[in-house]
Amino acid sequence: MTHLIQSQLQEIFYMFCCGIAMMFVFLARDGIIARVRNHRRLHIFLYLFFWLAASFLFCEFLYAASYGRISWYSLAAFAMGCILWKKGFCDIINLYETAQKYNGENNDEQKNKRESRSI
Repeated sequence: MTHLIQSQLQEIFYMFCCGIAMMFVFLARDGIIARVRNHRRLHIFLYLFFWLAASFLFCEFLYAASYGRISWYSLAAFAMGCILWKKGFCDIINLYETAQKYNGENNDEQKNKRESRSI
């Protein structure tokens, strides 16, 4: 493999990881905002803070990948990292949480039915 191909593959890997890290930052933002529901000014501060953190993260990954040079394949790798996070990890996590919620409700219902029969 030539040096050019190796550097391009390294850039693709870095930007793919950048997309995943960026979506993790936005997941953390959503979790924090869900906890502070009624504080409008805090929401504004948190949005500003997380967008600044995301832009800093993007710039750092881009600098590590190709010294700040943007290419079409680095943007495509970044987008694929975001899509993988959204479609892969978040859907699996949401499916697990839904299953836990559904199983928890069924177990409670079955437990209540058993208790009502024994009374």
